Amino acid sequence: MSNTLMIIGLLGMVAGVISPVFRVLNKKPRRSAGWVVTIILSFLIFILGVVLGME
Repeated sequence: MSNTLMIIGLLGMVAGVISPVFRVLNKKPRRSAGWVVTIILSFLIFILGVVLGME
């Protein structure tokens, strides 16, 4: 369970880091609020997975 949470969190963070590159390529202005929320939630899921993995 904890490994799954860590993988989901990592994928979300990677998508959040890569998304601005595609925005620049598509010439869209700023990062949307939806992406920021996605990155934050993914980071929290990753932290939850790490904490559960340590127990």
